[in-house]
Amino acid sequence: MMIPDQIQSLLLYLNDQGFQAYLVGGCVRDGLMHLIPHDWDVCTDALPQELQELFPDSLSYGIRHGTVTVKWQKQLIEVTTFRAESAYTDHRRPDHVSYIKDLSHDLSRRDFTVNAMAMDAAGVLHDPFGGLSDLETGTIRTVGSPESRFREDALRMLRAIRFSAQLNFSIEPNTKAGILSCASLTSALSAERVAQEIEKTLLTAHPERVSDMIAAGLLIPWIKNTIQDQPDKLRSLKRNRIHRWCGFGLLLHDAAFLNNLRLDRKTTKICSTCIHIQDQENRDTIFWKQAVHQYGLEAAMTSAEILSAWESTEDEQILQQILSNGECCTVSNLAVSGSDLKALGYQGKEIGSALNAALQYVWKYPEQNVRQSLLNYLREEFHHG
Repeated sequence: MMIPDQIQSLLLYLNDQGFQAYLVGGCVRDGLMHLIPHDWDVCTDALPQELQELFPDSLSYGIRHGTVTVKWQKQLIEVTTFRAESAYTDHRRPDHVSYIKDLSHDLSRRDFTVNAMAMDAAGVLHDPFGGLSDLETGTIRTVGSPESRFREDALRMLRAIRFSAQLNFSIEPNTKAGILSCASLTSALSAERVAQEIEKTLLTAHPERVSDMIAAGLLIPWIKNTIQDQPDKLRSLKRNRIHRWCGFGLLLHDAAFLNNLRLDRKTTKICSTCIHIQDQENRDTIFWKQAVHQYGLEAAMTSAEILSAWESTEDEQILQQILSNGECCTVSNLAVSGSDLKALGYQGKEIGSALNAALQYVWKYPEQNVRQSLLNYLREEFHHG
């Protein structure tokens, strides 16, 4: 595992000041797998106050959890003091933390063995719980008793499945049994944190494993529907958050759960649109013009792309051809306007009705979206009261 010079120099600096210092958690796991770590987290026996004295321009927004963000060679690096934790009465965070000097004790409080390894500046691995062995066999296993770990923090059950998807690992049988026995504890979690774990899972190379969250009963407080399609279909979609959320909605044939998970309005709207469109038969050229008019161009285009991949249809190709031809889909693209209709004698609500009639006319006859042609149509064919 290659440690960047900048990170190694921070570890050595802390050592020179008389403190233990190690890389810990995900960066060690990823580095051992020859992946590029997203973050480099450091743990130490230096107290938060001592870190602030060593790094006067540090940031202290995580200090109540023992974390100080230090500025080192123009980079921000999170440094966390070794700690022990008390009971977790809310199944999410410890009631109290205390600072300790023992690395192994600090690692013992972590969730999974593959995340409970540390490495010093010399590249020596500290692995008291067999994380390296589990990396080699592709196994997600809790540190210690699964039920104890999950009762402490119910989010760990979702994280176990998310890590299995990210790393393409299997969940060790006792850990899987612990998830099933503790599943109801997820009701203590916030919708936002649950949504984050679902999304991280959906954006992996194995998004189908989100179905494991439902099968285990972890999402019951937010999702009542059962899977109604093949989870493997999620892999056919782009690794894009809106596409994958829409795919999840198609699996459940429901979008209401997105409100339960407090997702943003844009994602919820597009997902609802996609599910509604899937139910429609004869999705031909006129249908897709109407869809652009009804749902907006972005929602229609995204739905067409997703459904083409999901069902192996030509929806995306049909809509792309419409757009390439410059065919009219909305009132704003008509060759006539409300002022033109006033000149013909239309008033009030009649104007909107006439414009909608003209729009439906050019959906069927796109070559007629010419001002004079539409005026003739409205004058001769579309009568107003």
